[in-house]
Amino acid sequence: MATVTPAADKISYCRICSICQTPYYVLQWVAVAKQHDTTDRDEQGARVGPPVISQLYVLVVANMFSQILVFVSSCCNPIIYGLLNENFRM
Repeated sequence: MATVTPAADKISYCRICSICQTPYYVLQWVAVAKQHDTTDRDEQGARVGPPVISQLYVLVVANMFSQILVFVSSCCNPIIYGLLNENFRM
């Protein structure tokens, strides 16, 4: 059985966290950027027409998915720490 170094364990843990949490933070930035830009604008910058519902729907669904990923990451943390802890394995 191959031995895994503590540095490799930490790197794999960081990868798991970044894979699960990066979409959430990216979507939060997108939501902030789109918050005031959900309507059409004319040449002077005045709002024209109703909000673009399809863009809002996509953001809501993507946000729900990213929150589920963060929740799964949080649920997996104790398991990952337990597997990476030498004292727990003994």
